[in-house]
Amino acid sequence: MRNFVPKLSFSTLVFLLASAKAMADQPAARNFEPLDVFKLEWADQPTFSPSESEIIFARKSLDVQQDKISSALWRLRLKDGALRPMLVEGDPSAPLFSPDGKSVAYRSDGQLMLRWLDSAQSIKIAEGAQRFSFAPDSQSLAFTRFVERDALKGASLPEPPKGAKWSDPVKVIDRLSHRSDGKGDVAIGETHVFVVPVQGGSARKLTSGAFEHERFVWRADSKALFISANR
Repeated sequence: MRNFVPKLSFSTLVFLLASAKAMADQPAARNFEPLDVFKLEWADQPTFSPSESEIIFARKSLDVQQDKISSALWRLRLKDGALRPMLVEGDPSAPLFSPDGKSVAYRSDGQLMLRWLDSAQSIKIAEGAQRFSFAPDSQSLAFTRFVERDALKGASLPEPPKGAKWSDPVKVIDRLSHRSDGKGDVAIGETHVFVVPVQGGSARKLTSGAFEHERFVWRADSKALFISANR
């Protein structure tokens, strides 16, 4: 029985040799290292313009110098795929187009901001906003914000003498969830709903009482809000 030896053409042999060399030149595979996490970037919180011609999204990454998530807002034009930075200062995030497409609300450094797209100018709307939503007529923004209230007080103690160093006063805790890992004592208070005009000004508080008001939706005529609360 004769051994079968396949015949290779010169071009096939050259191709095989070139492929072997290319594989040898490739860097050796390595495992994902802890510091590689700082090289990752991702898109988050996209919002479509009302005309569906562009998207604004938060481009996020991990800052190796400060060990935190950094964020910037970018615009993507869908017609030709043009991608441009929009806001990079203040870790802006959570962009939201107004229904008329003239402005974008977003969070930055703990503040609710509004940016007019025609002038590229931004104004501060409110501090500490959590959820937020434009009215259908684009003239107002509703948002939720945590409002602190005073804790229960224990027995009344006399004032210490001048220069005395007494222990801290008694702290009364009436909640099961009163501490958080990495944060310590959790502030006492509830989430309430506010509304503010897009031109700026004082926010008006719509809810009251020691109850949580976390979700809301605008009525179609922009004259009222439907609010879900734990009362």
